[in-house]
Amino acid sequence: MTTHQLRAFYGHVKRLHASLNSGRPFKEIYPEICKLKPFAEERSAKGRIPKYFGDFICRNADKAKDQKAFQAGFVEHFQAVVAYCAGTIQAR
Repeated sequence: MTTHQLRAFYGHVKRLHASLNSGRPFKEIYPEICKLKPFAEERSAKGRIPKYFGDFICRNADKAKDQKAFQAGFVEHFQAVVAYCAGTIQAR
């Protein structure tokens, strides 16, 4: 997996999180969270991201059903994954 692919997904999640923190209602953000799944599935099918990462995105997007689950669950978990991966994956 490349840092570019990881950052693309993480950047999308962080933008949604920032929108939520600036007052945008969760019901407006939720459809954007759901869009992560087809993006992950498509990139996984084309071999651009590993299947396990596509599964990670899909599982966590499914669990982000409300604001608390998104902020305290998905965002925090994804942040930990990015921190863990720093320096272990290669840029292309």
